[in-house]
Amino acid sequence: MKKKYLLIGQSNTIKSLKKALQQVKKTINFRIINTDGNKSQLNYTDMWWLQNADLYFINGTWGSEDSRRQYSPYKKENEEYDLGPSCMDFSNKFFVEIAKLFNKPVVITESATLSRIKLNYMKGWYKDSKPKYYRMGLGHWTYDKTKWCKPISDDKIKKLIDLNQTENKIKLENIYNFKWQNNKDGDILILPGVELDPTCSIPVEDFIKNTYFEIKKYTARKILIKLHPHSKIDIRSLLDIEDIEDIVIDNQVQLNELAHRLYCAVLDNSTSVFQLINLGIPCITTEHSFAYPLGNSNISEIENLIYATREEVFEWYKQMSYTEFPYKDFSKPEILKYIEQLIHE
Repeated sequence: MKKKYLLIGQSNTIKSLKKALQQVKKTINFRIINTDGNKSQLNYTDMWWLQNADLYFINGTWGSEDSRRQYSPYKKENEEYDLGPSCMDFSNKFFVEIAKLFNKPVVITESATLSRIKLNYMKGWYKDSKPKYYRMGLGHWTYDKTKWCKPISDDKIKKLIDLNQTENKIKLENIYNFKWQNNKDGDILILPGVELDPTCSIPVEDFIKNTYFEIKKYTARKILIKLHPHSKIDIRSLLDIEDIEDIVIDNQVQLNELAHRLYCAVLDNSTSVFQLINLGIPCITTEHSFAYPLGNSNISEIENLIYATREEVFEWYKQMSYTEFPYKDFSKPEILKYIEQLIHE
């Protein structure tokens, strides 16, 4: 009997995966459910697929508690409201809940992970740069809640290096012969996520305040705060401390411009951690972060950081290379073996 893949939405990865599935019609049937706002309507065939598909495939996050990301057909035009992310959040949560009801595995794609290190060697935003990558895992998109593909060899990290160097005419460094390069007398950087994003494990404002005052208990080092480029938080009203202007870093400054000043960084699960590790900056993270395996998760040990060995960091690079795939790979039948690995191994 043919396997049945149910693709939900109109994202780039959905469109690309459709091409891969069209090449394996003998072994896999698939259906796409349109979620294009009020134009989409579930029919009986869609409902049958929701009950009988072997897996669901969706793109993006869900579960935001921010009022600006809560969809309602009765929102007023003058309300502060982000329609696009709200619709995605609403739709994805709806289908994830149905997947739980029918006990269906859900393969999730989301924004890039390890390939963001290229931003240390070029200017711009990762979504505007090539080659485009998307993370892919089972059940969720954050490190600790997701089942990721198992690393098989060094081939994927080598491909990532070669592809990014060729397309961007850059040289990716500090991978094979990794070195920690932090300023031992440097500052501590707090790097929060963006307040609308359900990726954050606690509200961003709470993370900033809690982290700042927790760090102060264990070190006299200067603390810097760099908000997410899309954040609208007013640090000056959030933290009532002297010399606030001296600790707030312009949120458009790139991390490689700050690296020489930094002793370490403290994050929740921001994917900026990939750039920081590649720059040789130790990161204290929560268990939700991709860098959690490197061992620094306790702020009370901020003056006694763990420095993973060169071999341990390369193994981490290798593992992280299996959390994402180039966009072009989603249109090739080879991607299906990774999807099957997520479900069955």
